[in-house]
Amino acid sequence: MRCPPPPEFPSGGPGAEPSEVPPTPDPCGDLARDQANVDVLWEQRQAYAQALEQDWQRLQQAHQAMLGNFEGYKALLDACAIWDIVGETMEGGAGNAGELVEFITKLVGGDLSYLVPSDTWGPLAERLVDAFPSEANWAGNMRSRIEGCGAPVGHSLRRAALDFVSSWEQVRQLMPQVQQQINRIRDKDLRYWEQWNRFYRSCRQWAQCKGLSPEGCPPPPAQPAGPMPRPSFP
Repeated sequence: MRCPPPPEFPSGGPGAEPSEVPPTPDPCGDLARDQANVDVLWEQRQAYAQALEQDWQRLQQAHQAMLGNFEGYKALLDACAIWDIVGETMEGGAGNAGELVEFITKLVGGDLSYLVPSDTWGPLAERLVDAFPSEANWAGNMRSRIEGCGAPVGHSLRRAALDFVSSWEQVRQLMPQVQQQINRIRDKDLRYWEQWNRFYRSCRQWAQCKGLSPEGCPPPPAQPAGPMPRPSFP
């Protein structure tokens, strides 16, 4: 009786995994890869937006606390005959706060229409920062003047003035952080917008190669308005 010979080992010797045949490249291109490039940029900008939202909430809280004590601050300055540029510039730039809220709301929410016009944040930030003196020791000096005022002012009024100065310090510290976050998101959004346009061109070429209607490719709108829709082919 003849014994059957053992089967041959796969290439690579005993225990080796069978070799996988690499997939044949699609002659029409890799649409999934092109779409993934767009998706990665969107996910990155959304992560930046979450960080901005946290800093923005802190800035809003500090700003509201500052506004809540502003009248007490002004009253104490009048009683103590202290002149200060902060009060005057805050009243002159009060309307800019609404613009900033609208701008940040769009940015955090993923509404890319803020990119048109392209230079919204720069002038707005300049007008807001102008409301704060640039001297680093302003807060310390102002506290000393408030605490050293000999006018007969009540404790609550003096406390309100000191709280205003503390809130001002928080706003001043948070403004650069918020601006940095905005700059990061803006850079990412511009790259996302460019990548969407590139994807749209490659998608149309891919669809024509496949014999499909290129109308299934999501075109970039005339103005940016949020994340790119998925391609849809019948």
